[in-house]
Amino acid sequence: MTNPNWIPDDLDLSEYMQSSEMRQKVRAANEFHDDVCEYLFTEASKAGDRLPWRKTADLIRFRSGEVTLWTGMNGHGKSLVMGQVITGFAHQRSGTCIASLEMLPKITLARMVKQSAGTGDALSREYATAYLRWAGSNLWLYDHVGHAKREKIMALIRYTADKLKLKHFVIDSLMKCGIGLEDYDAQAAFVSELCDVARDTGMHVHLVAHSKKQLDESKHPGKMDIKGSGTIGDLVHNIISVWRNKPKERKLSEGDNSSSGEPDQLLICDKQRNGDWEGKISLWYHPSSRQYMEAISEQPHDLKEILPRANPSK
Repeated sequence: MTNPNWIPDDLDLSEYMQSSEMRQKVRAANEFHDDVCEYLFTEASKAGDRLPWRKTADLIRFRSGEVTLWTGMNGHGKSLVMGQVITGFAHQRSGTCIASLEMLPKITLARMVKQSAGTGDALSREYATAYLRWAGSNLWLYDHVGHAKREKIMALIRYTADKLKLKHFVIDSLMKCGIGLEDYDAQAAFVSELCDVARDTGMHVHLVAHSKKQLDESKHPGKMDIKGSGTIGDLVHNIISVWRNKPKERKLSEGDNSSSGEPDQLLICDKQRNGDWEGKISLWYHPSSRQYMEAISEQPHDLKEILPRANPSK
């Protein structure tokens, strides 16, 4: 099988460990004329990569130089949703590095391969090889499980932006970045530095942060439920909460079909600083394929084949 793109844990990142100071310039408003008109009257205002569902194409974009916080309760599908999103980025020819500090790279990739195939247990070795070859230079993984120092994370972002020319960096999760659960000042400082590094490199950084435990999982989590410092949500550009409809699952298991038409999953955009839309995206889950569908009638499919139609070129 084709070897995936590993980034070894012992990679020499010394030249990327120190961020360069960025000079701030004070300029008159009319000096921004060309930039403002391009943003207002061309496709520049719609720049950024899309989510991998047709109905979301004009709702939210993942723009260069931003940080998106993905949050939700344990067991609500954050990693699975992001796996499908990252496959979508690869189809838009936007490379991603995944630092899945809670899961071995081979497990992360295996889940993504199975999800992309849409065939459940009928996955073939040939498909796995084809997926890894197809992902090519657009999918990289940091080969490390466990805590990683914040300085190492920042250096990796700079390295993958500079040397590998990637567009997205995924950190899963905040609790593995060497910061105490109650050290709110350090959490805020880390996220603030992530925003600076994203801006300086043009990378879009995706940070997974768990939400606080809820007594009732039927409640949709929001930006006020992020575990840790409340400042985190203020600093990032976008916030997406992932919620699994467990009340529906319980009803169906008890033979109550009254909620069968409800979505299985919600993506709740609570903040999009440089976009006009906030709201809820309904998805339906296919258990054996682990795919999320945009309509209840949709069937699993090869994500490599359908995503170009779902995500036209930028």
